Amino acid sequence: MSASVRQTPEDYGFVATIWTTPLLQALLAGHQALAVCADTVRRALHALGYRWRRPRWAIERSDPDAGYWLDRLIHAVATATVGSVFLVQDETKFT
Repeated sequence: MSASVRQTPEDYGFVATIWTTPLLQALLAGHQALAVCADTVRRALHALGYRWRRPRWAIERSDPDAGYWLDRLIHAVATATVGSVFLVQDETKFT
């Protein structure tokens, strides 16, 4: 499992950007034929030194256009009509 979590779920064919306990369970069941419970996955991650922390939402400070795009997003949401659809690109980076 330690080698698997160093890659992204996308590398294994999952439509996800981060690992979750259910995704790791599915990986172990599908690729390594191991059926483990969620607590076992959590204990293994903990033993490998991984910790869960709540993510923080923030605009990357190095983006000079961040304020402009945030203003446009706020305006778009504020002026949206009923039934409007917003498509947002995820620019999250995990290192």
